[in-house]
Amino acid sequence: MSKFVAFCVGCILLGSLPIGIERGVRIKTDPYIGHTLKLKTGDIEGRIVRSGEHGLLFFEPKKKQFTFQTWDNIQEIVYAAH
Repeated sequence: MSKFVAFCVGCILLGSLPIGIERGVRIKTDPYIGHTLKLKTGDIEGRIVRSGEHGLLFFEPKKKQFTFQTWDNIQEIVYAAH
């Protein structure tokens, strides 16, 4: 039974790797602006990559840069119409 479980876990991990790589490449190459963050220091436009307990990982296509914004710094999140 344990070899079967290990095999299944391995298949899931190998199957999820290309999905994660494709998503990362798409985030970096797609110029779509999905969100505007209104910060205490000004507004930035881009895409939310991940959110968590401490803040947001945000990608700015114009600068081609990832930034981490803490919840203390974020005043409002504006979603673009699709």
